[in-house]
Amino acid sequence: MKKQTLAIVLTILSLMSYPHLLQAQEKQKIPLRDSLDGAVDMSYFLASVYGFLPFVMPVTEPAVGYGIAGGPIFIHRDIEALKRGVADPPSLTVVGGMYTENGSWGVVGAHSGVWKEDHIRYLGVAFYGSLNLTYYPSLLPLEFKFTLNTLTLIQ
Repeated sequence: MKKQTLAIVLTILSLMSYPHLLQAQEKQKIPLRDSLDGAVDMSYFLASVYGFLPFVMPVTEPAVGYGIAGGPIFIHRDIEALKRGVADPPSLTVVGGMYTENGSWGVVGAHSGVWKEDHIRYLGVAFYGSLNLTYYPSLLPLEFKFTLNTLTLIQ
């Protein structure tokens, strides 16, 4: 049930923050192969006006067990600045989550924005998670289990 709720929340948040992705866009051919050697090349895709890059990574922390983390990284640029020939760095938005074998889970939303021809930069991160941790003291044959419910905001 928690997994379904997490998936629904992540989908709604990602669609609400990017209504322009739902609008019809002109189709353009973005090459995924390098013209020189024919190898797979994602640079054209990542340098386009809009795009996303899915990420998936393993969690291998002994305190929480094995698990997986992932989500999409949305890449977006200022179209007006591109028309003027200004090559600002792209803004990035991440919506993701993680889950481990001991029941630890978390969701994250982050944005790194660039405005006014790279004169203003912003970084914001919000994380909420429930981490079931186990602590093993080095000199004692004991284990201490505890749950850390956390809300982290970085501005």
